[in-house]
Amino acid sequence: MIQRNQDFKVTKCLKSEVSDVAAFLKLMEDSGVNFLPQNEQYLLNKYRSYIKSCRTLNLFLLKNCQGAIKGVSGYVPFKGLLRNKPLDGFVGTDAIIALEERTKIPTLAMVLAHNYEQLVRRDRLLPLVCPADKTVSEYFKKVRWGEFCHAYKFFHPLAAQFSPVCKKSGIEIKKIDIFDEDVDLFFTRIAPQHDFLLHADRKFLNWKYFENPYSHYIVLAAYRGLHLVGYGVVEKNENDICIVDITVDLEYPRVILLLLFGSLDYFEKSMVTRIVCCLSHSRYMEILKKVGFLSCWDTEFLFFKVGFLFSNISQDDFYSTNKKHYHLNGFAQYLY
Repeated sequence: MIQRNQDFKVTKCLKSEVSDVAAFLKLMEDSGVNFLPQNEQYLLNKYRSYIKSCRTLNLFLLKNCQGAIKGVSGYVPFKGLLRNKPLDGFVGTDAIIALEERTKIPTLAMVLAHNYEQLVRRDRLLPLVCPADKTVSEYFKKVRWGEFCHAYKFFHPLAAQFSPVCKKSGIEIKKIDIFDEDVDLFFTRIAPQHDFLLHADRKFLNWKYFENPYSHYIVLAAYRGLHLVGYGVVEKNENDICIVDITVDLEYPRVILLLLFGSLDYFEKSMVTRIVCCLSHSRYMEILKKVGFLSCWDTEFLFFKVGFLFSNISQDDFYSTNKKHYHLNGFAQYLY
């Protein structure tokens, strides 16, 4: 018998179901999908709610009539600026449907996409998605989603053996354990350099990196005199130093390199093979290429066109932006 959409339902994921989700994603590892979460702790880290003491994760589960998980789709909140105007939104990630169901009912992707639309209508958020599966991505495009921009992965293959010559010019790099009011002034100053900029919100940054019970990041800040001119958030993943977030004042571009290679000081260099970073802003990428960073892949972000009707941004602001100046690096840790 041919199954129908009505034979499936979508629910929010309870924290008690996280082991079932991890088992489902384990089955999807050989389906040609990239970037899927690897374990239960990573799921709890990635999809924890911004609302404290919440019993659910920011995950939709697609279940059949027997209650078995046949698809998942997550979303991660963000704060940001578009043409220097504040906005709230979310990035949908890890959209994947079991191959057998995907083949029989290709429109199931639309069922998951509909739940993102409900978030947009209810919470008035700007929605982006980064589907892990190309088939899912194509079906999202058929239901009023379009291209937002691309993020590119860069790595330096000789990171531990190579350090660029950079005159510091009074730049001081130090480890911090909280973002204070300096970061508010920093974002105000650099906003014109970035047509789209993530995490321009001190409270949100502290929640993401310092109040996270599931991960332990190293956060480095760069100061020129008394002024913050950049920060980087790093973690070690096997033998790679992963830069999960890096944002700098482009008036001082060498700060990017000081943060990247300065991160090596917090790890045993003999155990490090590469520095890895995901970026979308053209200026950041130009600087990395000049010191030997290589690009190994890119991934597409989509946006929900109907979101203009409900979010606090206008189509004029959106379409007058320069995608080469979009800065999506705050989601790098979800793309490795």
